[in-house]
Amino acid sequence: RQPRARHDAIHHLLDDEGQRLLAAALARAERPGDAVRVYRALIVAAPDDATMWMGLALALDATGTDRTAVVYAYQQARALSHDARLSRLAELRLAALA
Repeated sequence: RQPRARHDAIHHLLDDEGQRLLAAALARAERPGDAVRVYRALIVAAPDDATMWMGLALALDATGTDRTAVVYAYQQARALSHDARLSRLAELRLAALA
């Protein structure tokens, strides 16, 4: 079985908390493309979750592909955050991308 197919099968078995842990683990394992897919699914379920937007932004940033999507994800994280540290990190990354 292909690694992506195995990941997709596991993804469907996990609850939201499990998916959050999976996304973070994939990002830490330097598999940002896989993390992006999980974060996008989590955001569909919880579009106002600043932490998930930040996770998506960081994962997208690590892929180095879609700058527009990276900027949008950091903007969403900053706009939705109630955590000063998360907002500041988003601002710093946006400034670096400008």
